[in-house]
Amino acid sequence: MAEPTGKSRQKSNKASPAPPRASKGQIAPPAKPGKAAKPVAANPGKVSLASVIAERDRLKIELAAAQARILELEKARQDAINRIDWVIDSLQGLKKSRA
Repeated sequence: MAEPTGKSRQKSNKASPAPPRASKGQIAPPAKPGKAAKPVAANPGKVSLASVIAERDRLKIELAAAQARILELEKARQDAINRIDWVIDSLQGLKKSRA
C-alpha cells in the first residue's frame, strides 16, 4: 500500500461538523446516548471563547435532537389516537347494525 505523501495528517481542533438538519416534517437523527452536557467552569473569567462556542454548538445539536424526538413522540401519539378513534367508530357501527 502506498504511504501518504507530502503533508502528514493532523487532527483538527475544530468541533466535528454538525449533522444535517432535518427540514420541516423530517426527523433528525437522535443524539448519541450517554453524551451528558459538560458544565462551563465555575470561574467564568477563565473560560475560553472556544470552549463556550463548542458548548453552544453541542447544545444546539442536543436541542435539535430533542426537538426531533418530541416530533416523533407527537406523531406516535396522534397515530394512537387515530387508531383508537377508528376502533370506537367501528364498534359503534357494529352496535348500530345489530340494533
